[in-house]
Amino acid sequence: MSTPAPSPAPAAATPVEKKPAEKKPAEKKPAEDKTAATGPDGKQLTGKELKELKKAEKAARRQQSKGAEGAAPAKEGKGKPDQKKGQLQHKGGKKQGADGPVITLRLGAEAPTKKGGPAIPQKEVEAIVVKPQLSGLVALLRDIEVEQDEKKKRNSNDFGIEIAHSDVHPAILTLGMQINKRIIVGSSARCMGFLLAIKRVIEDYETPPDSTLNRHLPGQYFSHQINYIIAARPMCTAMGNTVRWLKTEISNLSPDLTDEIAKRDLVDKIEGFIHERLLAANDVIINTVCDRYIQDEDVIVTFSKSQVVEKALLEAKERGKNFRVVVVDSRPLEEGRNLLESLCEAGIECSYSSLYALDDLMADATKVFVGAHAMMANGSLYSRAGSSVVSMAASAAGIPVLVLCETIKFSDKINIDGIVNNELGTTDSLVNSINGVAGSLKSWEGVQNNTLACFMYDVTPSSCIAAVICEHGCVTPEGVSTVLRISGLER
Repeated sequence: MSTPAPSPAPAAATPVEKKPAEKKPAEKKPAEDKTAATGPDGKQLTGKELKELKKAEKAARRQQSKGAEGAAPAKEGKGKPDQKKGQLQHKGGKKQGADGPVITLRLGAEAPTKKGGPAIPQKEVEAIVVKPQLSGLVALLRDIEVEQDEKKKRNSNDFGIEIAHSDVHPAILTLGMQINKRIIVGSSARCMGFLLAIKRVIEDYETPPDSTLNRHLPGQYFSHQINYIIAARPMCTAMGNTVRWLKTEISNLSPDLTDEIAKRDLVDKIEGFIHERLLAANDVIINTVCDRYIQDEDVIVTFSKSQVVEKALLEAKERGKNFRVVVVDSRPLEEGRNLLESLCEAGIECSYSSLYALDDLMADATKVFVGAHAMMANGSLYSRAGSSVVSMAASAAGIPVLVLCETIKFSDKINIDGIVNNELGTTDSLVNSINGVAGSLKSWEGVQNNTLACFMYDVTPSSCIAAVICEHGCVTPEGVSTVLRISGLER
């Protein structure tokens, strides 16, 4: 150690050079680690510390998902090895923040680095672990809860004329209220009401200045009418196909036509659509069923109420056919009661039962007739909830299931379950009292994390359906996609 003795001599010439040389390594260290982000305390974190912070948050989330109390409480005894690696260190103890539990994490290493540099001091960072807020149904079915909220709004007193846009026509306002209050039910009836209301909308329509009918009418103005109908109740497949057809017809109008001629042309097309796709289609289906599929001494099972099935049974009775009908019904709507009353008034021998006695009813049945809310492109039937139970029970017993459905209800979509894109009914109808005795679900709202869902429709697989009777004749379920192309309903 003879070097410190001669150093005082050149100290006057080189004191400024030696001091920066000694501080260079200390100043270079923070310059090498680029700042990437700031911690909760406002201090900037280096790239290494930011990486450790991300690892810490990831470990905290993993521990939280496993139901652990801390991010790494089991490693507290191994303090020094973990500190050398710069891994997550749990300080111990937890605070409860507004968004979830707050865990204090230590970043950095207290021991000297391998290169012999100075030790990096630890930093304490508070990581907030937010628990997923699941209420009622599992996360996969969250959209059902959203639909339930919308359903409550539609059923509340808030739905009315005041929520409509100023451009909504009075005929659409009336139709929306009738659909919302379930005065008009059934996809065919709703589609018919929509076409009649739209016909009045077109008749009263006036093209604004600096615009043309084929551009303004199918655009904003038409959208206001549709939005109000959807607010009243989700649009059925028949109405969706009708809207697409109508927008196409309006867009194809020649701009050279005057407004009066164009409106008259549209009104004529709507009337032709009603006659061809709704009224005539019903007549063809009814004739086909009466001529080929209803015989004397038949025992026909049907579920709930379908307009076309009801008309077919009444027409067969007028033609002198002798048969018996079993009406199967289910809660909460119990629409089969209306069908039963109509058939009894016509003198048809009927019996009424619920889904619980379905196996006994199939012992004498010869055919099953069901209506449709929609026929999907893969051949599955989308109909009133309970139709799949009846169809599968009949198929298991070897009884043919015939679906009576107009092609306006054919959909180019594929539905493989009865949950996605389903419509929810009001839950109050499920918990109403029976004969003055309150049901077992009366106090369901008082149960924590409990949600009651009332699905309006279900899906029947194509393997349970023998044939689909439409205005084009009798087709197999797999032939629905072919009929879609023929009828021009495919997108």
